[in-house]
Amino acid sequence: MKQMLREMKINSVISMLHLILGIGGMGCIVLIWQRELLMQLLGITQRTEEFTSGDKIICMIVAAMFPFALYLLMFALSGKSQKKVKEFLSKLDAGEQEKLVFDYQNAWRGSRTIRIGQKYTFVLNDGAAIYLNSDIVWLYEWSETITRNAVSHTNYYFNLYLFNHEEPEILGTTKKTYSAIMEYYRNNFPHIVVGDSDEASYLYRNDRDQFLHLQYYDTQNKEE
Repeated sequence: MKQMLREMKINSVISMLHLILGIGGMGCIVLIWQRELLMQLLGITQRTEEFTSGDKIICMIVAAMFPFALYLLMFALSGKSQKKVKEFLSKLDAGEQEKLVFDYQNAWRGSRTIRIGQKYTFVLNDGAAIYLNSDIVWLYEWSETITRNAVSHTNYYFNLYLFNHEEPEILGTTKKTYSAIMEYYRNNFPHIVVGDSDEASYLYRNDRDQFLHLQYYDTQNKEE
């Protein structure tokens, strides 16, 4: 159990590292750009030039970036990102927790942050979570392209819908791994509707019972 939680914490730090470094790096760049103003505000040098109120606002915002970056790092190291995992584990008795750890140790590694066991799906990032595979009813991938300063970057995600939840859990993934993860669910969990379609989308939102009959209920009846 400790090893699993430790690995989740490490992945949480890694997942947030780009954000922490990005905020800190941006702060350094702007502080270098506004170093004269900073030195004046700190009383290191006497006033040599007038700065606009806009410059001062920028400097104050940058000054707030560093404690925020430090907060993100401490949040990741503290294990608070594991809150959902610990709540999930608290509902299991000792025997079930042992089975869960065994499932985790033998889970298929779809990516650095997603492991899929026979019984559970484990998410190891800054939003660490554990889901019962038998509760998953629908899964599909989607992407979002963000363009900043003429540079585009595409993020890849899964929408994971659970039996007793209307809104999806959103899991981050990568372009290299999402196809393999989709295929693994498709091949190993026939009760899950894998992939987006107009029919699945319409039924899920307008006739949940009929949606569950697409695969979920029918698969359970065959297994019985």
